[in-house]
Amino acid sequence: LRATHPPPRPSFCWAIHRDLFHYCALNLAYMAPSAREVDMALRLGFGWSLGPFEQWQLSGWSEVAAWIEEDRRAGKTLVDLPLPDWAMDPQRQVVHTPQGSWSAARATLSPRLSPPWLKRQHFPLRLLGEGGSTAASAGRTVAESEAARLWTLDEDILILTLRTKMNILGEVALEALDQALTETEGHYRALVLWSPDPHFSAGGDLKGFIETYTRHGLTGLALAQERFQRVVQRLRCSAVPTVAALQGYALGGGCEVSLHCTRRVAYTETNLGMVEVNVGIFPGAGGLTEVARRAGLRALAAQSPLQVADYLQEDLTRILRCTVSQSAQEARSWGWLESGDVLVPHREELLHVALTQALALAESGYAPALPRLFPVGGVEGRAQMLAGLVNALQGGQISAHDFEIGRILATVACGGELPAGTLVNVDYLLGLERTHFGPLLATQKSRERIQSFLETGKAVRN
Repeated sequence: LRATHPPPRPSFCWAIHRDLFHYCALNLAYMAPSAREVDMALRLGFGWSLGPFEQWQLSGWSEVAAWIEEDRRAGKTLVDLPLPDWAMDPQRQVVHTPQGSWSAARATLSPRLSPPWLKRQHFPLRLLGEGGSTAASAGRTVAESEAARLWTLDEDILILTLRTKMNILGEVALEALDQALTETEGHYRALVLWSPDPHFSAGGDLKGFIETYTRHGLTGLALAQERFQRVVQRLRCSAVPTVAALQGYALGGGCEVSLHCTRRVAYTETNLGMVEVNVGIFPGAGGLTEVARRAGLRALAAQSPLQVADYLQEDLTRILRCTVSQSAQEARSWGWLESGDVLVPHREELLHVALTQALALAESGYAPALPRLFPVGGVEGRAQMLAGLVNALQGGQISAHDFEIGRILATVACGGELPAGTLVNVDYLLGLERTHFGPLLATQKSRERIQSFLETGKAVRN
């Protein structure tokens, strides 16, 4: 930056980092047992991607140290104190090594501590230079491709790790999930969906949907959607337990996949949401069906099968408004995370808890739940929801295309033209999803939203 950019930006950026590095080096002996504790405090306490010593190390230790001393002599630093001898050592290139981190107080490397709770973290947080095993090479690989890796740590539980950008669920990723289920049912006791990446999944492959529609029309799109639905339904009906380890974003198709697993283990700061309406479509991989199924079963349990719409209204509003939970606890309050799902406050323990939950399900004699019929809101429930949509449209809260999408949401989730309280199965609502998904995506306004999102990262509001 100093060499390639004109002033004043490099000078400003350098002054901030220079004084930070200078302060940390001068006070390390007094404020922490080693450089590791300083960097960890800034990472975990303040959300920094790299701590100050990591940044210095990455930038070139000796060169940065020489720049700091040069500025000190020129009177540019906050205090006129030279860097300690250990920081100016010409042989020094790093402060974090696999053997430990530099302790200024002891003038030696301080080894990384290994308390009992740390041993259950398969991939604990590592600082730059510490080394350690990574998820990319850990365990035994069962199968892998550019889109996914199927592997195991203990020969009991299979782990599926996606490799697509933001763990997008395209055709190849779905094939990997399908293969993972087949492999698990034949040779393992449970399947865990987990990724070391910051996010579980950002959703389905919008570009793939558009390409399929362009090449094969509505027929090809319906076939692709049916394949997506089939794989997602396999998660629910599998003979072995399936566990989704959620962190970061679980949006769109990623959220739909997680809802169909036997159990969810979620990092407390996970954000769930079905946000497809934002790009002009709706949850068509079984997510809308699952929301309707859960609402129907709640109404049935309350002995009010004719009032399914009352249990469904809030979820459909969230889907229409593309509401994303601010935390896993909020998603639980919605009912999208169930009472048996587990919330984990420490991201690095997510895989351990997911594996433990999967094994517990397998040990307890797991068997998939038998399919149940459930009531739908029917035409009466749809009319109730349409009344709300009309008010929102007239109040300028939604566009005409949003109204059309909302009408389709209400139609599918309420069971089409059936009377309120009619008992249906999952396949019936999945068929309604397929009936309405393709024609909606084919509309000009929906394709404009998708194209805008693919080009700019933001969907046009039309």
